[in-house]
Amino acid sequence: LKLPDDAARLDRATRLVYGRPPSQKEGDIATRFLAEYAAEMGGAPSADRTRTAWAAWLRVILGSNGFVYVD
Repeated sequence: LKLPDDAARLDRATRLVYGRPPSQKEGDIATRFLAEYAAEMGGAPSADRTRTAWAAWLRVILGSNGFVYVD
């Protein structure tokens, strides 16, 4: 599944995991996380940094209280 940009990817992932669109705060946190994670991978090719950062972010949201526990 190809999505045009990080905002679309974040929207899709959040809707799949939580059943709702991401809040502004969640979007800001995700954007900062993805940028910082990719930057820490310095010498890796850009596509690898992006893919790895997204894999890490998905692990974060799948381990979140909002996913693990039901209200």
